[in-house]
Amino acid sequence: MQLLSHCAQSDPERPFYTGMVRLCKEFHSRKSDANDLCNVLQLPQVKEIISTWQSIGAQQDAGEFLFYMLNGMHDECKWRSKSSSSSAPASKNGEDGDADKDERKAVEVRSGSVDEDSPVVRIFGGQVRSSVRSKSGDSVSFEPFNHLILDISSPTVDSVWAALETYCGQEAVDEGRATKQLQFKLLPKVLILNLKRFSYNTDTGCPQKVKKAIAYEEKLTFDRSWLVDGVEPAEYQLTAVIWHHGDSANGGHYNAAARYNSEWYMYDDALVRQTEIREVMYQQLTAYILFYQCQGKVDMKP
Repeated sequence: MQLLSHCAQSDPERPFYTGMVRLCKEFHSRKSDANDLCNVLQLPQVKEIISTWQSIGAQQDAGEFLFYMLNGMHDECKWRSKSSSSSAPASKNGEDGDADKDERKAVEVRSGSVDEDSPVVRIFGGQVRSSVRSKSGDSVSFEPFNHLILDISSPTVDSVWAALETYCGQEAVDEGRATKQLQFKLLPKVLILNLKRFSYNTDTGCPQKVKKAIAYEEKLTFDRSWLVDGVEPAEYQLTAVIWHHGDSANGGHYNAAARYNSEWYMYDDALVRQTEIREVMYQQLTAYILFYQCQGKVDMKP
């Protein structure tokens, strides 16, 4: 939000985007005692967004709300439309084709996609290359993303590193007649990792929580094997974590921690307190969404 704040103006046609930026600015300018409590849900900027979200009429979780927010801000601050689809057309024999020429053409949220550029895309947007090899020939396609959903169900996945290794590993497709591999072509400024804590139980017909410890590091550097040739590994630093407490996918409690000016703060409903990095790293059993940020400036010009 700090990166976005200088782009916003008071615009009635962009209530979602400007409301969130005003909220960010209010907290940065607020002069209050550290022990003062502030119910963020009662702030007008947030109440309007929450009311819009609740009008959808379905019970959603913190991750889905986060990506709803990103979509909302993107829709209100996008710069231009493009006639191309959200994913570049596949090319044959490993050639990148036109997809190489337009790396930041879209941002995808798993339930839908858009095809315009925006500050949200510049900050959270990345791109993966999907390579499919078979006896009939090879093909390459590109997929934009603004977060990664990492499968942690395998017994061999016990860390974020292992989950990313699995994400980029080869997998059999087309009933074993082909192999598919993902590699990163474009890395985002802010990397959002959504651990897939909830899965569908075919025996009970209900969602269930994957309750296992997933180790995560304060610093994360991408392995070169995960990257397309020519892409330099970026070093990411952990900047925020969201945890889910409880056994049910339909309930439970969320809390979060975020780093600001090299200090960590814990957020639990209206309670905010300063904490240490060791407490942030300790709660591996309940980690749900991880935010990593890399150094470097983001071009915010259309």
